[in-house]
Amino acid sequence: MSDFPHLSPQASVIAARSVPERIKWLQKGRLISIKPLRQIHDTLRRSVTGFSTSPAKPLTILMAPSGMGTSTMLQHLAQGLPGHFEAENTTHCYPIVMGHLPIDGRVGDLCAELCEIVAAPTFGVASVASQAPACLKLLKSLGLRLLVVDDCAALSQLTPSRREPILNFIRLAISRFDIRVLLNITPLVAPILSKDEQLFSRAQMVEVMPFKSQDIVFERFLTEYQKWCPLRNESDLIDDMSLRRALILRSNGVTRNLIDLLFGLSAMAILSGEERITYKLYKDYLNQAEYPHD
Repeated sequence: MSDFPHLSPQASVIAARSVPERIKWLQKGRLISIKPLRQIHDTLRRSVTGFSTSPAKPLTILMAPSGMGTSTMLQHLAQGLPGHFEAENTTHCYPIVMGHLPIDGRVGDLCAELCEIVAAPTFGVASVASQAPACLKLLKSLGLRLLVVDDCAALSQLTPSRREPILNFIRLAISRFDIRVLLNITPLVAPILSKDEQLFSRAQMVEVMPFKSQDIVFERFLTEYQKWCPLRNESDLIDDMSLRRALILRSNGVTRNLIDLLFGLSAMAILSGEERITYKLYKDYLNQAEYPHD
């Protein structure tokens, strides 16, 4: 039987090791599974591997605050469905291609990135006007089933005239080339897209909300973190609502902030010998962070 029954088998092994080794484990970190993202990942994967042509809603708008982990989830999705050689057609196929919207919104730069991913970095060196159709035609010929455009928060910083080529690129993909598109956006971008009737009428919105202290999703997140984190005693993360509210208040319920905060608390719990996260430890951690000692 494990000496630390509240931990997963792997974390239980780490918990028995020295302080430096356990701190290193924390610093190494990992992606803590979040159920909403896992569900979205699985749904997208199924739609790519077995979807019908010409879906009624070819545009998916994935909306979440920055730091909720959507980009990492999409990267894992793309890595799980890599390009492969199809002997029957003697060509490489790419089920998913994921590009990033440039800060300046230049469609040519987005096309260059997408073409490089499919091993055609010099493709489409024609006029700027022909870059988007040429790029999309190439992707379609390679069996693309889902085009993911990440970092779409940049749309909120662009003038209408700079946004229009990007929106035209998306319209062209779904209307002329029958390519499914997913846009990873923040809430600031949603009003921009909602004003575009042609796009919005063909879109499905998927929203990932920040955590709240009483959410069952947040409780599951903390449960999984507690199983992974190599603290030798069980923490108060699940049962102490004051601690849960404090974590949400400090992090705004955003995944990236939460993980950074929990990693800091865990390191302090190990170094102090407390070996558990409590509300008192949280207060001590904040005092240490805000009033550092020499």
